[in-house]
Amino acid sequence: MLWHVSPTGYTHMSRLAGGSPLSPTNIAATSVHKELQRQKIELASQIPEEPPLEHPDTIRLMIKLPAGTRLERRFKREESLKFLYHFVFCHPESPDCFQIVTNFPRRVVPCEPTENNPEPPSFSDFGFGKSEMLFVQDMDA
Repeated sequence: MLWHVSPTGYTHMSRLAGGSPLSPTNIAATSVHKELQRQKIELASQIPEEPPLEHPDTIRLMIKLPAGTRLERRFKREESLKFLYHFVFCHPESPDCFQIVTNFPRRVVPCEPTENNPEPPSFSDFGFGKSEMLFVQDMDA
């Protein structure tokens, strides 16, 4: 296994064949896995509460994960897209390294906080309507 740290500070793993259970590579992978789990717990606590259905500035998202799992979540339109990233990242079936895209027109959603862009735009600023279908792409696949 190989691992690297992305510009955001999130740790991602790329899976390659080989390595014994006690190899330095597998020990590093275990460490990376533990760090990912810690990050997921920390980021999950930062996701705002889901607004009620009747809230006038709510956006409803359907999110399809690479394995076919569908998630549904509401956010307030003025909230940052980073909460969408955190929501997907913290889901147990989510890949560790991913991007979120719209289908038509195809656009990459700039939701991952980065060193250059620590506060992504809001749902409203990105131009989302009241309801959107999004797709999670595994960047390690």
